[in-house]
Amino acid sequence: MIAALAGVVSLLAYEQATRHSAHAYAFYMLVYISVIGATDVNFVVQALRQVGRTRRTAVRIGLRTAAVGTGFALIHLGYITFRLLDLGLDPALISHGDRCTSLSAVRCAAGVTSPALAVVLICLGLTLPAVVYPIRHMRQRRWEKASFEALTPLWRDLAEAVPHIVLSPARPIAGSTPDSDTSYHLQRRVIEISDGILALRPYRSRSTQEAASRTFTSGTDRAAATIEAAVVKAALVDLALGHLAHDVAPPPLKTAARKDLRADTDWLLQVAHAYTSPVDLHEWAQLGEGVKRKTTRSTAPIPPWRGRSR
Repeated sequence: MIAALAGVVSLLAYEQATRHSAHAYAFYMLVYISVIGATDVNFVVQALRQVGRTRRTAVRIGLRTAAVGTGFALIHLGYITFRLLDLGLDPALISHGDRCTSLSAVRCAAGVTSPALAVVLICLGLTLPAVVYPIRHMRQRRWEKASFEALTPLWRDLAEAVPHIVLSPARPIAGSTPDSDTSYHLQRRVIEISDGILALRPYRSRSTQEAASRTFTSGTDRAAATIEAAVVKAALVDLALGHLAHDVAPPPLKTAARKDLRADTDWLLQVAHAYTSPVDLHEWAQLGEGVKRKTTRSTAPIPPWRGRSR
């Protein structure tokens, strides 16, 4: 690359010193086309190869856009090559002069429009990821904060009932918690809620789950989350009363389908929303005698999470 650059500079200086020698200009254009053409082809190959490897949508779009722009640059190089042949063979294949008119549409497209589009598309493709990333990162942090706060009621009840699930003293995400820690705190909260639900397994009643399934039969994720919220609520009551389930309810099928933190959070957000939403008494009455016995068969004090307003 350094040798090619030195050759281009030398030929350009020689061409100027010899009063625009045609041969010097031809050699200059030959070196220029070779270097730029090889660079453009290599960039297109590398860009298309990285498109299949990256997981960021903005990077994929940016690389494809830059590759298209490089394609227009190659069209311009083809036009320059044609001009070089015109200079060497001197046929009247291309009209001389630099003006672009309506009578030379191909020349305008290849000599003026192509390089302009190449510059615009390459610059847009290379700057798009840098512009999109801060916006996406800001939206991600806002979602993490909102999710953290939405999970707080469910987490608080589980932490009060099963304190050992708390990994360390929790800090509120708003205020003393730095914005850079939102992902960490959300991940910890999701883990603690998942551990709390696992700790309630001996108190998860299959009869409660089946009764809730008969009430919420839509088969949607929202219905599954509502069923899980009903099971968790009943399990918390049984834990406070010290009543183990005779037949332990299995975990929901949605649990096995979760693959990452985002999926875990989305699922628990639905469960937390159903957990904190007021349920119509008629719907609760249809959940079966199991739930009604859980809430009425003991005169023990109501746990603090049952009486707290949400």
